[in-house]
Amino acid sequence: MALDKLRALCEYTIPQATNNGLLKIYTKVPFPPESGFVHPKHIPQDIDWSSMHIGNKPCVIGYFEDNIFHIVFLDKDHEFWITEKKNT
Repeated sequence: MALDKLRALCEYTIPQATNNGLLKIYTKVPFPPESGFVHPKHIPQDIDWSSMHIGNKPCVIGYFEDNIFHIVFLDKDHEFWITEKKNT
């Protein structure tokens, strides 16, 4: 499933991928204020992080540089950007 999503990502421009819901880009803050992950020291502080769901809960987290998506985290428990659960 993850390879299928990554293959699909390669068929779109970044705006097309975000418009089609394949990719979400976080632009409001450099790194999530509440995260189960730590910003790696070798990754620039000023990047826009992106996430791509590869199933119900698991996500691939990374960033774009020169139109290349760099995978940084495999987030199986959705802990990259921790938010309060919504009451449904």
